[in-house]
Amino acid sequence: MRFILNGTPFELTADEVRDRLRHVEPEPVHQLAVRVDGRLYPVKQAFEVATGVPRSEFISHTARRHLASLGFEQTGEIASRDQPHSAVATPPTPVAGATDAGDGSMVEPGLAFAGRYQIIRLLGQGDRKRTYLALDAILDRHVALALIKPEAARLDILGTKREAAMLVQVGSHDNIVTLYDRGTAGALEYLVFEYLPGGTLREYLAAQEEHRLAVDDVMRLGRQLARALSHVHQRGLIHRDVAPANIWLDERKVAHLGDFDSAVSPDAGHSTEALPPTTEAYAPPEQLAGNPLDERADLYSLGAVLYEAATGKRPERREKGIVAPRVLQRDIPPALNAVIYRLLSESPEKRPPTADTLLEMLRPIGSARRAGQDFAPWAETLPFPLARREVL
Repeated sequence: MRFILNGTPFELTADEVRDRLRHVEPEPVHQLAVRVDGRLYPVKQAFEVATGVPRSEFISHTARRHLASLGFEQTGEIASRDQPHSAVATPPTPVAGATDAGDGSMVEPGLAFAGRYQIIRLLGQGDRKRTYLALDAILDRHVALALIKPEAARLDILGTKREAAMLVQVGSHDNIVTLYDRGTAGALEYLVFEYLPGGTLREYLAAQEEHRLAVDDVMRLGRQLARALSHVHQRGLIHRDVAPANIWLDERKVAHLGDFDSAVSPDAGHSTEALPPTTEAYAPPEQLAGNPLDERADLYSLGAVLYEAATGKRPERREKGIVAPRVLQRDIPPALNAVIYRLLSESPEKRPPTADTLLEMLRPIGSARRAGQDFAPWAETLPFPLARREVL
C-alpha cells in the first residue's frame, strides 16, 4: 500500500507491519485497538512502529484508516482496571434499540444503549448518576455515558435539563468537561460527556504516596482550576461543588471541572433547596449557613481542594481557624501556604475577589521557584498583596 503522510510518501505491506510489531510489547489499550497476530495494540502505537513516524505527528483516524486498508481487524477493546496490561473485549453486540434498561441496574457491558452507545464498563457512580465508559458507534470515539438514576430523576424532574442548560451556558473550555449529548432512552435520562481516562482527582490522590501532590503539581492544578472558574464566573454561574470527586483528569493529568448539577446563577434568584447536595467538606461557611453566594464561594472550595492536594488532608476548622498547610508539610512554599490560607478565609471579603486575581497570585510563585528566588520581598506587589506575616 502506498500513501502520503505529512508530505512524505510511504510504501507499507501487512507483512512489514507484522514483522515490525513482532518484538514490540503492546501498550495498555485506552482507545480503539488493532489486532496483529493475536495481540492487541493501540492503533497509534501500531502505526508509529510500522511507519517510524512519532504518534504526535498523526491523528488516530489516520492510523485506523491505513491499518484497515492493510486488512488488520480493529476493535473497541480497552485495558481492564484489574489487569492493566491485558485487554477485555467489548462483546460484539449489534448497535440496535436496546433501550429498555429499566432503572439502570440492567445496564452492563455489551449493551447497545439508545441505539448508539455500546457500554464497556462502569466508571463510577454518585447520588444522582451512574457513569459508564461507552463507545459512540456513530462517531467512533469513547465517551462517558452518565445515566440518571430514576429515583434521583423523580426527586428532581428538571435536574438533567438544568445541568445540560448550565453546561451549554458555560460553553467550551480546556479545563471544563465537555457535554456531547442529552437524551432519554426508555425509562432513563442520560448525558454524554467527553471521556477523560485519568479518572477523578479523588482517585488520583488516593493512589499517591501520602495522598498528596508535589508542590509544582499543586500550583499547576490551582492554575488550571482557576482558569476554569474564571470562565464559569464570566458566564454568570457559580459551580457550588468544586471537590476532588468532581474534577476529572485527562491522559496528561490536566484537570477538567465537571458535575454542574448543583451550579446556580446568583442573579436568577433560584432556591438551592431542590438542588443535589454538595460536598460539605469543601463548602464555604456561607454556603453551609444557607446565605447568598458569589464567586468567592467557589474560590473557598478551590482552596480546600488545593489544601488537600498539598497536604494529603482535608482542611479542618478549629477554634482558632484552619491549621496552615505548612504546619502539616514544611516543603510547601510560604507564598503558596499564604494563598491557600487566604482562599480558606471564613470571611469572603478576605479571599481573593476573583479567579483571575488568584491566577495572578499563583503565577509569580512558580516563576520565583524556577528562578530560585525568595518570594517574600516582593509579595506586596501582588494584585491582592500578602502581608509579610502570612508569607514568612
